Amino acid sequence: DLYRALLRLRRDTPALRDLDPAAADVTRTDDPPVVWALRGDLTAGGVAVCLHFGRERAVLPVPFAGAGHVLLDSADARFGGPGAAPAADGAVTAQPQSVLVLAGADA
Repeated sequence: DLYRALLRLRRDTPALRDLDPAAADVTRTDDPPVVWALRGDLTAGGVAVCLHFGRERAVLPVPFAGAGHVLLDSADARFGGPGAAPAADGAVTAQPQSVLVLAGADA
């Protein structure tokens, strides 16, 4: 189900269809271990992807302005995870070893 949801999201989200690596703004942290990628502008249809490699649940500040809501969380119960948490006040709560895809506040 996760694989299909990711394929559907890529098909339906123009910012995820652009495969040019130069089109992504990437940043990372070591504590907790997180990689963020921004595709496009969050205020104009772009998305932010969070890869959380930590072993603990963590509240992660979104390093890009304009993040609004979570489009997909691999920790969602529908994918067999412990449950997703909503984005709030420029941060997301990420379960251990999870992937989140966020849209802009206006999306």
